Amino acid sequence: MTEEVKQTTSAERKRKTNIIMVGLPGSGKSSTGFILSKLIGYGFIDLDAHIERRQNKKIREIFLSSGEKVFRQLEKETLDSFGNAMSHIISLGGGALENQESRDLVHSIGSVVWLDTPIAQIAYWLANDEEQFNKRPLLADLNFQDEDIEEKVHVRLEKILDQRIGVYDQADLIYSNTFNTADFAARIIKKNLIDRKIISSSVRNPFTKK
Repeated sequence: MTEEVKQTTSAERKRKTNIIMVGLPGSGKSSTGFILSKLIGYGFIDLDAHIERRQNKKIREIFLSSGEKVFRQLEKETLDSFGNAMSHIISLGGGALENQESRDLVHSIGSVVWLDTPIAQIAYWLANDEEQFNKRPLLADLNFQDEDIEEKVHVRLEKILDQRIGVYDQADLIYSNTFNTADFAARIIKKNLIDRKIISSSVRNPFTKK
């Protein structure tokens, strides 16, 4: 299989100071975004990790104790605090763009990259990694020990994607990530960010030697 990177019709050919990674829970935003930040020489911010440090609670605990509505408000407030960020890769939680104000802010501070990882691939990963599974609050009502857990995760992710596809489609860059490593995905994304003039062409091509 080959990977596909494309630019949406709504994307603007202009440089912005940050790159915003979005996608479904478990799609690889944090791991790919972190590697991309090193390749480009940007700082890296994981929105969920930032919230956990500020609240001294895991995201799953916030969901269970306070509910999703409270958590989404925390996401918005945290995004607001990034309004002056420059030259960062920012990995957003899966639902951070559901709020219109958050969407407007995100598109004002950076170019959005949708890491479009196939649902079957994510479901397989999460159904075989209990630690990663337990980090996903939107799966909190599912039992990792169930024999059909992979199928249940697949169904849940399909519902989530149906709710968010219109938002994800507005990304400046879409990377269809089919069984690629985070390192390879980051290098492909970097190359396309350069080719489309979203980041400076002076950044070294990730596939050439120094």
